[in-house]
Amino acid sequence: MLICTGCSCLCDDIEAIVEGKEIKEMRNACRIGADLFLDYNMNRASCAVDGESVEMENAMESAMNILRGAKNPFIYGLDNSTISSQKLGVKLAKKIGAVIDSSSSYRQGVVMEKILSSDIKTCTLDDVRNNADVILYWGSDPSNSHPRHMSRYTYFPRGERRLKGWETERKAITIDVRKSSSAIVGKNNVKILPGRDADLIEEITVALDGKVPSASVGIEEKKIIELADRLKNAEYGIIFTGMGLISSIDDNLSILGDFVNKLNEFAEFYLIPMLHPVNTRGLNQTLFDETGHTGKVKFNSSGGTVEYGAAYSFVEALKSEDMDAALIVGSDPLSTIPFSLSKKLIDIPTITIDSKKTPTTEISNVVIPSAKIGIEVGGSMLRMDGVEFSFDGIIENEWKSEAEILSNLIKMI
Repeated sequence: MLICTGCSCLCDDIEAIVEGKEIKEMRNACRIGADLFLDYNMNRASCAVDGESVEMENAMESAMNILRGAKNPFIYGLDNSTISSQKLGVKLAKKIGAVIDSSSSYRQGVVMEKILSSDIKTCTLDDVRNNADVILYWGSDPSNSHPRHMSRYTYFPRGERRLKGWETERKAITIDVRKSSSAIVGKNNVKILPGRDADLIEEITVALDGKVPSASVGIEEKKIIELADRLKNAEYGIIFTGMGLISSIDDNLSILGDFVNKLNEFAEFYLIPMLHPVNTRGLNQTLFDETGHTGKVKFNSSGGTVEYGAAYSFVEALKSEDMDAALIVGSDPLSTIPFSLSKKLIDIPTITIDSKKTPTTEISNVVIPSAKIGIEVGGSMLRMDGVEFSFDGIIENEWKSEAEILSNLIKMI
């Protein structure tokens, strides 16, 4: 059996039919995992410096020179990387006095920090499969983002305390601005107006206390009371948060922890973020263990002193033009940041380590190709719930792993 690195479910029941260096067939994989494995060798990145093909040694030397000459370098990404690569990224950041940031700093990194600080109760997906009778997906659509999530862990499977599963013993509820694919599956959809998630949390809290909520959030009072009662009467409840919720309550994230604590006055409730990319949990854990924070961390090369805050985010540094070099590892920020900022990234000396060609590799001064994680090279990652999985590569190849590349850069600088 293989571990699929297609998403942060890290499904461990995958089979691949391999002939030489070609993967002929996938079994048990979802569409994301199947595409990852079957098309693993397409659109490969290649060694380049300023758009010209070079040998690996030349690319490494050019990368070293960029990082050596930088006064405020950034390391961005690593959330698709193995734990060993993430730790090496921290080691490199300390050596050159770099900032480490990733997409989780504007996604669910703050929620992860509250979980790792024990401010919000969490559990494992195995606990959910065995025990949960009320499953709340808030601002998330697992049917599309994590296709096997509902079938393996939450709504459909038989569990130790839920032998009848979805037929009679589980309720799946979705709260979203639209009727998503997951809402159709779970059949209990609460449609909310954009940006009103914090207001709905407050109205549910009112109903939990036995008071009458208002209809100011665009949802009937009766429906809010029914939702509150269902949560209140849960034997074992779980909330899976998505970006729809997090982006809505971005300036008021403490309300989420207060809500989970409130629910625990009546029932047993936990929270797990629906994390993406695949090893976001691993990066958050690595940074938290090292610094007490989950992202946007600046290391001081002279003494390892850590600074933290919004000023050290990749996006803010692009806006303020403070960044003078960028090392991108296994990520494609050019496809996700606003166009006005992507133009600024083009003007910054940029190194990208990646297995595939992306818009970011296309504008990078130095491109260093790496082995495909989970297929050509092994390692370990943390599932979205913090459970660690180790895996081996299944295809022999000539590519260096991200960990080897980062380790060599550390030695060279």
